[in-house]
Amino acid sequence: MTRPLRVLIVEDSEADALLTLRALRSAFEVTHARIETAEQMRRALREQSWDVLISHIAQPAASARGGRWCGLRPQAGASGWRTSR
Repeated sequence: MTRPLRVLIVEDSEADALLTLRALRSAFEVTHARIETAEQMRRALREQSWDVLISHIAQPAASARGGRWCGLRPQAGASGWRTSR
């Protein structure tokens, strides 16, 4: 039995996202969403809890590193990100 994994994918290429999902599905039962914009990211973070965020760092709509383009910042004292609300 595979373990569940909730994945938020920041990727402008559907084909690249599918390759990522194919690799993850070999070890996990994946629930995912693919997003391309900062607004989609904010909405996805409000609506659901995610185990991991995978980002295409060179994506045109998300050129800043580390998710800051959509208001994310490192969470002090923990490994992870939180929204800047």
